[in-house]
Amino acid sequence: MNLRILCAISAQRGARLLEHLRTRRGGIAQVRMVEDTMQSLVREIDRTMPDVVLYDPLVDKGALIADCSIGGAGLPAVICVSDDPSYALMAFQLGAVHYLSYDASVHELDCAIERSRMLIAPHDATMLLHERPALFAPSHDVIALPVLSGIELRDRRTIVRIQGEGNYTRVIFVNDPPIILSRTIRDYAPVLEHSGLLRVHRSHLVNIVHVRRILRGKTPRLLMCNGDEVDVSTSYRDKLFAAVRIVERRAS
Repeated sequence: MNLRILCAISAQRGARLLEHLRTRRGGIAQVRMVEDTMQSLVREIDRTMPDVVLYDPLVDKGALIADCSIGGAGLPAVICVSDDPSYALMAFQLGAVHYLSYDASVHELDCAIERSRMLIAPHDATMLLHERPALFAPSHDVIALPVLSGIELRDRRTIVRIQGEGNYTRVIFVNDPPIILSRTIRDYAPVLEHSGLLRVHRSHLVNIVHVRRILRGKTPRLLMCNGDEVDVSTSYRDKLFAAVRIVERRAS
């Protein structure tokens, strides 16, 4: 399947990536450029119906992300390109299949393109694009985590839990060492909840697939797969029970 790629990226900032797209052999049917306002980008997506959009948020100051209705029913896969770690959160919301820096290697770009290809379809790309969910629905299992040195791309399924620690946020994985994010959990919670993590406390989000037991007590606790225990706030208890399909018995 040859992909139609629309590039909404600065020719200067993304020169290296664009050059590779132009010279890449095989797998790409067409590469178009658009570098203008939000309206131009929307019109070009609607007009050309690309399979993939290589998107630099600085082109329209993140307006593409803010507009839920962009592209109508047929939505392309999106690869975000930026050197600003703060745009990683926007990439979550956009449902981007990948996140690249301007100086990403050829191999990284190829991986992003192949991930897009796998997401779109192995057979009828046009039909499946129209069957894709709304723009903000998570369409993949990759989460981009902004750290001081750049962006960490991780499989959402490997996250056990996320814990707020004052002005920082700690992300705990099944096997890998924890990652410290330099913003509060309040900043990340809305996006991470949308990506499938469950908030059970103002300082804790958990991946429900890694909960092994709900421990009873005055304050219920969750026993995670790695042995960690997480408190469940009263205000989040019903949401937890609904997520695991538990109907609490009423007091007689």
